[in-house]
Amino acid sequence: MKLKACFAVFLCSWLSSIACAAPSNDEWMVERSEWHWDLDSIQAVDIRNPWGDVRVRVDDKQQAYLLSNAQRHRDDPRQLELLVTETDGTLSIEVKLPEDEIPEATETWDFRRVDVTLLIPAKTRLSCETSSGLAEVRGLIAPLKVNTDTGDIRLRLNGPVTAYSNHGMISSLFLDTKQPSTLETLTGLIHVAIANGGNADVALQTHGWITTDYSVDIERDQNTDFKKAHAIVGNNGPKLTLTSNRGPIRLLGSTIPRQSLQEKH
Repeated sequence: MKLKACFAVFLCSWLSSIACAAPSNDEWMVERSEWHWDLDSIQAVDIRNPWGDVRVRVDDKQQAYLLSNAQRHRDDPRQLELLVTETDGTLSIEVKLPEDEIPEATETWDFRRVDVTLLIPAKTRLSCETSSGLAEVRGLIAPLKVNTDTGDIRLRLNGPVTAYSNHGMISSLFLDTKQPSTLETLTGLIHVAIANGGNADVALQTHGWITTDYSVDIERDQNTDFKKAHAIVGNNGPKLTLTSNRGPIRLLGSTIPRQSLQEKH
């Protein structure tokens, strides 16, 4: 892995607006950073950001490009670090607060955050983790694993995924279904759309509501109201498992045609 000498950090203008509960905008600043890595020997990327959102897009270049926008109070000396390591063909990226710099913080410092956008080749395996931040992935062909606590998960995929959120919503458009996928929440909504012409063998289970555009067989436990449902989409296909403890599940069709990107990347 080669780290190119194109690191740039600069201060942007003061924030023009902050959430109504935040302090006045002259106390805050935004720092923007950019990184590039060659991926000649990299088959997978693991990105973790407990401080904000992660958005992932695909690119034809055999490299990873990351853009971050960090917001912090001008009196807060702690700068969030980007820790990058390469192990056994996996590029690991973690947004982390230095452990040796933990001054006494005020309540207003809680508004510090960093949001990142990552561009990688479509066939790069990806693991993505946030806490309360959004995790959004579009266009990936390779296997994806994504986890959040309360943050929402938004997906638009041509490949398999294993996604879990405790209390965030999982929303996924499957443009192509060729391998099994699993989406699971504790209380969050699961919203799945399958592209027109797509095929899947779908298993659904939850204590919450089940809404679907497809014919389903539902088994209901009269004592617990736990429901198990089964639907065949198209001409059958790979297993798609949608599971929640308390959250509602929606399985819908889409007018977007089935798209296979396997030959385009």
